[in-house]
Amino acid sequence: MEMVLTVLFEFLLEQYVDDFPELAPEQLSHDGIQATDVIELLGWEVKREEGALPTYGTHFDALGVRFLLEGSARGEVEVTQKPGRAERVRDLVQQLLSSHPPSRATAETLRGILGFARAQCFGRCGAASLHYLGELIAGRQSNTTGVGTELLSFWPDYLERAAPRKVIARDGRKPILLFTDGAEEGVDPHVEVSIGGVLVDPEATDTRDLTPKGPTTHLQKNCRTGGRRAFGGKVPGDLVESWRAAAGTTRVIHQAELYPILVATRLWRERLAGRRVLVFVDNEPARAALIKGATSALASARIVGEIWKNLAEIEAHIWVERVPSRSNPADGPSRDDWGWLEEKGFLIDPTPCLVDFRVGRRSSQAIS
Repeated sequence: MEMVLTVLFEFLLEQYVDDFPELAPEQLSHDGIQATDVIELLGWEVKREEGALPTYGTHFDALGVRFLLEGSARGEVEVTQKPGRAERVRDLVQQLLSSHPPSRATAETLRGILGFARAQCFGRCGAASLHYLGELIAGRQSNTTGVGTELLSFWPDYLERAAPRKVIARDGRKPILLFTDGAEEGVDPHVEVSIGGVLVDPEATDTRDLTPKGPTTHLQKNCRTGGRRAFGGKVPGDLVESWRAAAGTTRVIHQAELYPILVATRLWRERLAGRRVLVFVDNEPARAALIKGATSALASARIVGEIWKNLAEIEAHIWVERVPSRSNPADGPSRDDWGWLEEKGFLIDPTPCLVDFRVGRRSSQAIS
């Protein structure tokens, strides 16, 4: 069939699992031979809803999600959940929370629905919830109180307010560079945890003097404001203790390496919105957790979940890479060393309020 359509009739085809949406330029959507004409010509029966084939429109549903094509002429496509999905998810969550023990069959149904929603629309959001549902299905969890209630309640609330995800094909802007670092130094009971973050926006600043072989003149003084930003400081002790309690260990470097990314998505929310972002970290476990959207450490999983929720809300697309510590400009502010950043004209942002590792809850303290 594919050979006939592509070779004899010169159709452009791409298989999309077991749904068969047909896309065409608007000029060709009403005249000429359509793929369904060829299929029927070869003797295949084409499914007709209420006796007629679906007509071309500006949206279509496939694999449980809706594709919106109204902005395709300007290089934008939006992807969202099908109508009624949020209500269906809320009903299933309520069933799990109200039954003791929770139904494994209900948990499996919910995980299947959320798996599609997460893969097609919402990036890495809600990975901890899916892991918890897997524990219920396997029988390793027998109740939905405490952490389970929190994880399951995330999805119905999020789906209610989540905007469609935009896929932009014509964004010619250079990606933002985001460097982060966490440090855990000292000897108990005098261990201090600190973080740092550095942002460079090539669309708002000349970056040539930031490279080792770049010019020595102060190019940054002639650049537009805001393309070079930084923050850094100590993490409040009560927040560190909450990480230790959740992790069951005295070492919290994993949380410290992830935490400045979360702070950056809040602090620089407007600048990151709608942009491609290259995120550089110098800790491999933190990099892996961010890429997967999940980790076995509860405190870290909640930080990662909040990061991805923030990125989805501001429609930012990230790529995560490892950077050696000696090449990481965020290593300085995480240790209260601002010399290089001040020399290069970086704006040091006011002390940001930290967001607690518990989803949706903010620490009352600030970085000092």
